[in-house]
Amino acid sequence: VEGTSSVDESSLTGEARPVDKRAGDDVSGGSINVGVCQLVVKTTATVGDSTLSRLIQLVEEAQANTSETEKLVDAFARKYTPVVLTMSLFICTVPWFFGAETGRYWMLNGLIIMVIACPCA
Repeated sequence: VEGTSSVDESSLTGEARPVDKRAGDDVSGGSINVGVCQLVVKTTATVGDSTLSRLIQLVEEAQANTSETEKLVDAFARKYTPVVLTMSLFICTVPWFFGAETGRYWMLNGLIIMVIACPCA
């Protein structure tokens, strides 16, 4: 490193305050120079060896590994969600054939069922 400045490494380390860097200090890829001076840095690692690359790899591995409970919940949701949405749609539409007052009442109940049973729907 040539020069002296402050570097924001919060995207990599979570540190809220900028870190002072001087000649001879290591600067991680993805750091942002927030100081007033220019920094000249030398690359010592490839993109595949960067902290950001390792972080992405860890996230991908974590997403690939699913527990038995998570698999069970996903399998249940695959069947449960369409059934609840179909039932709610039926409750919201069919009662309108029996009059406006009945339709409004059951429309409200159908929407309530949908929000309670499938909040993400």
